[in-house]
Amino acid sequence: MDNTDDLFCNPDLLKRNVVHTFDCALVGSSCSRIHIVPVPVDEGFGANPRTFDLKAHLYLQLLSKTDGLVSDLEDNLTIVSRPNSKYRWTIFKSKDPLEGRNRLVQSFAPPDLDTSQILGSYLVAKADKSGHLLDVEPEDIPYILPLIVDAAAKKAIEARMSAYENDKADKGAIDVRKIQAVKYPPSVRLMGKDGDEEYEVVVKVPGILCSKLLPPFMRPPRTGSAEKIRTLKQYIKVAVFGSDVFEASMVKVQDITRAFEKHVGIGKVTPWTVLPHEGYSSLEAHARYFTDKNLVPFERNQPFGTGVDPDHILRNLQQDTFIHPLDNHVEYCVEELDEDGTKKITAMSPGEYKAGDVVEIAFSIVGIPIKNNQFKVMASLRAIVLIDDKLRKVREDVVTKRAYPDGKQASEQLAYEREQATETVVMSAPKRRCLYLGSAKEDTRGGGSRDEKRSEHMLVDSTVQ
Repeated sequence: MDNTDDLFCNPDLLKRNVVHTFDCALVGSSCSRIHIVPVPVDEGFGANPRTFDLKAHLYLQLLSKTDGLVSDLEDNLTIVSRPNSKYRWTIFKSKDPLEGRNRLVQSFAPPDLDTSQILGSYLVAKADKSGHLLDVEPEDIPYILPLIVDAAAKKAIEARMSAYENDKADKGAIDVRKIQAVKYPPSVRLMGKDGDEEYEVVVKVPGILCSKLLPPFMRPPRTGSAEKIRTLKQYIKVAVFGSDVFEASMVKVQDITRAFEKHVGIGKVTPWTVLPHEGYSSLEAHARYFTDKNLVPFERNQPFGTGVDPDHILRNLQQDTFIHPLDNHVEYCVEELDEDGTKKITAMSPGEYKAGDVVEIAFSIVGIPIKNNQFKVMASLRAIVLIDDKLRKVREDVVTKRAYPDGKQASEQLAYEREQATETVVMSAPKRRCLYLGSAKEDTRGGGSRDEKRSEHMLVDSTVQ
């Protein structure tokens, strides 16, 4: 480190004669190491100061020439809090266009992460779970760079999601004509029309995978009773943190559930509720593995897709009274690019999906009769498409290099932790079409791939109002 670096980053030279200061970590764009520096808080906030009380502008330029006199903190402030962590970290980022890239942070970033936006200096503050400021200690220093790079990777995931949503925004929405009662299996379905052909509407929603229970089974369930087999199911939960498009999709889904209530009667539909994920709206979709034979007399038993039941656990559990019909079939896919840049959809094993992946889920909205003449509306999972897993792998690579300050490996903390119609009744469930793959027996990822052949007119694109 040269003399200029010493002069700029030496905490003794930067120490200010104030009553209340808190030590923070300064990662200067021209510094060769991280420094702990005293940062004063605004007068009058000495008792229980919080992150926003810090005078971070003494170390960083938080205003750009176009900001005026007020800084938009969302542009240069990131709050990082992990499950089961004792601490909350706030990262302030400089907006000085002359500082250029931060070489120190870039030196830690994995090669797959685009570091072109890791610019300027950073100031990292530490707080408890209540948000009250704490001093950054020397033993915290090894974890500062992972925090910054992890935050940069998260922003890159959000940018990838936004780009995917924009790419989908020009697709047309299907005309939903009616809600149809079905006798086998007993249910109420949302129907659309393509020319003279009617079919069950399928909704597509992109999001970040935050929770899942997908095949294959590693071991048989503890009990093989008929009731246990009947209720065996897979599920996936997705969310997008602060995405306006995703929020609009959720409003659209709720509108559809209200249409079900118009059909079956006011007060006869159990509200569709999904708990939020980290305070953000989320969406869950489920699919059972088996259905009672007497409920689907027009259906035939189908083989499980590749990678769903490699050890034949499900098939061995299946009793004679159950079948695995097309209505329970789920497609597992990945979106890839050919050498010429053309997008294609290929099959993949369901075990490859991980929390943090950017995915698209396809589901139909079904009303299921329950006791007391009530109906439960649910999202019936039809397909999962992996859109991007590189950024999730970048974050894993970052956090597994070091442990977070509370002693737990970061990889343990990183997972992102669910119109009025006619009264006609049809005999069986609507005919199912493959959404992405030509057959349930498609080769999995890495095998014989198939060009993408989506029937866009079949799908309701939830990004269109």
